[in-house]
Amino acid sequence: ILLNLGIIVAEADANARCKNEDAGNNKCQSQTMGFTILNSVLLLLYIVEVCVRLYTYRGSFFINSWNLLDLIIVVTGLIETFVGMWLNAGYYMVVLRMFRVTRLARALRLIAFISELYR
Repeated sequence: ILLNLGIIVAEADANARCKNEDAGNNKCQSQTMGFTILNSVLLLLYIVEVCVRLYTYRGSFFINSWNLLDLIIVVTGLIETFVGMWLNAGYYMVVLRMFRVTRLARALRLIAFISELYR
């Protein structure tokens, strides 16, 4: 989760720098490809995790709100990936990329289990 946070911050920083510079240069293109690969690998890990939990918990999977949040994150990540491949539509991609930030909500899950924070 923290790795994903770092990747999102680094990607946003690199995209901002590429907007100011020549976006067609090789450095910007290779960074974009690298971040795309990293995000795809993390999405694949999230998909496997959700599928394993869905198989393990079956019907009770949908009772836990954290599981539903994870499922929403994975589904929006899949939509973003497929829409990005098929339509390179600017505005819609910005909206879908905003949903990538919901992956950071997974960090709340870690915080929720630390009982010292509630005292």
